[in-house]
Amino acid sequence: MADTEQQLALTEQHRQAQLQIRAQALHDFATIWPIWKGDEQSFAEFISAADTLIRAYRQISAAAAVAYYQAFRQAAEANGVAAPELITALPPAQVATSLYVTGRDGLRTALRAGQDPEQARATTFVRTSGAVTRYVLDAGRQTLIDAVQKDQAALGWARITDGNPCYFCLTLASRGAVYKTEESASFEAHDHCACTVMPVFKGTVIPNLQRWKSIYDTAQNEGEASGLLQPGENSSAARLRAVRHHLANA
Repeated sequence: MADTEQQLALTEQHRQAQLQIRAQALHDFATIWPIWKGDEQSFAEFISAADTLIRAYRQISAAAAVAYYQAFRQAAEANGVAAPELITALPPAQVATSLYVTGRDGLRTALRAGQDPEQARATTFVRTSGAVTRYVLDAGRQTLIDAVQKDQAALGWARITDGNPCYFCLTLASRGAVYKTEESASFEAHDHCACTVMPVFKGTVIPNLQRWKSIYDTAQNEGEASGLLQPGENSSAARLRAVRHHLANA
């Protein structure tokens, strides 16, 4: 019989492990941040160092995900065998593009907004570190999603958040285990997002699912009552706004 308590414990351990990986990656990212002196040449050197750092930590994140999947599958007493693969590849220019947008261009935007150079650098660091977080943790997430897709015993996967998710992550987490096929298996992560993936097998209990569903349904009802949502069909963006409005006024 599947050990649901063990599955929950493993999932929380994995979430904490990924948070620790993120923390170490950001610590190391802070050490290479001074490479960028504000000019184009040093920014190119900074990007090269950041790219190396991100790819190294993606390996760590993916390896942790493989270990978690194997332990979770054993606790689920799933039939057959599965051999998760490390999903760490990134298009060569993807990191550079993100860092140019959040870094160089972000600094210019902050300065134009009236921030002094020190404030602008601090703002830019926060923005670029968000991109670093997303790239690092995406490796673990995608490793798990890929494993679920290839595992005949898996029913799907669920999004796991912390105890106080943003409106976007709460909305996606409230859907539960609806993700299995490639068409529905994209993990939408914003910068700084720390959500993880939980495999779902027969008997798996998804933590906080009823709580997130209740909050989502309440937000939709409030949206309809206030006129924020229209009767009947509404766009995904409108439904997200309703959740955001509810959380902001809770």
